[in-house]
Amino acid sequence: MSQAWLGQPERGSIIAIRMLVGAALLLGRRVARLILYPVCLYFLVSDPKTRAASRKYQSKVLGRAPRFVDLFRHFLAFATVGLDRVYLLKDRVELFESKIFGEDAGFPTASFRLALMLKRPVVLMVGLYRGGSRYEMHFEKLFEPHGVERANRAHAIEQAVRLYAQRLEHYCRQAPYNWFNFYDFWSGSRASK
Repeated sequence: MSQAWLGQPERGSIIAIRMLVGAALLLGRRVARLILYPVCLYFLVSDPKTRAASRKYQSKVLGRAPRFVDLFRHFLAFATVGLDRVYLLKDRVELFESKIFGEDAGFPTASFRLALMLKRPVVLMVGLYRGGSRYEMHFEKLFEPHGVERANRAHAIEQAVRLYAQRLEHYCRQAPYNWFNFYDFWSGSRASK
């Protein structure tokens, strides 16, 4: 894999990026996504090097010469994913408290909210190190968002976080040396303050 991207300067102004993030957080995701259309069009038209890289990739993956709309969709997908990450990162401070090892701790809710938005399940994957070159893999469906009404979303997320905390404690008891949070995991909870 090429590391050419490391040498590419950031094309966006930090002020413009902050304004877009501010608009996203203040006005909501739908409005911010509308703002992305002219922004993506600007970058598509004004950046021949990036446009050429997108064209080369898309000609390989599509098996034909990409049209302008294909290039635009590629730029828009990139920008949309970046914007959605703002919401996931914002969620880092929005924690739901649940008990683990008998004490309250804060757990992020982003994966469950994203699952509700996309109507996709959350699967817990745990890889327990068992020594040498041995790992024990576990996969469990943790959360199924289908059929959750808007009015019940908060309760569904609360239940999912509680189940996650229970399963995390279960696997920690099975493999106690696989806990790699080398900080006071419980200090961020309201109960510890």
